[in-house]
Amino acid sequence: MSDIEFIEETRQAYGDTYQRGSQKSTLVTWFVKSGLMSSETTAQIFIVGAGVLLIAASFFIVMGNKKEIQVTYREDLPRDVVQRLPKEILDTFPSKNQK
Repeated sequence: MSDIEFIEETRQAYGDTYQRGSQKSTLVTWFVKSGLMSSETTAQIFIVGAGVLLIAASFFIVMGNKKEIQVTYREDLPRDVVQRLPKEILDTFPSKNQK
């Protein structure tokens, strides 16, 4: 252990990166200065909560889109719709009789 030497320049060059806890977030500072939040702690809690809500909402949106595709058959279309549709479009609907 006595063989280890610390170079002063290295400690000075990289020493500031280990003190990130003393730096303030720009977003937290903006919330407090604008008066939206009363303290830094409140702003930090709000930011973390908003992040959790956004992640949860994203999860539900992505996982909730697993609906079955419902096929509309020609026979299920109302008569007035069938009469107004051009034949080319009507032919794109599948028929219950053709399987």
